[in-house]
Amino acid sequence: MPTAHIFSINQWRKIGTHLAQAGIVFQ
Repeated sequence: MPTAHIFSINQWRKIGTHLAQAGIVFQ
C-alpha cells in the first residue's frame, strides 16, 4: 500500500501546484 500513499501525495502535489499557478494568475 505504500505505493498508493506515494501516488496520493504526488496527486496532491500536482493539485497544489495547479492551485498555486491559478492563484498567481488571479492575483
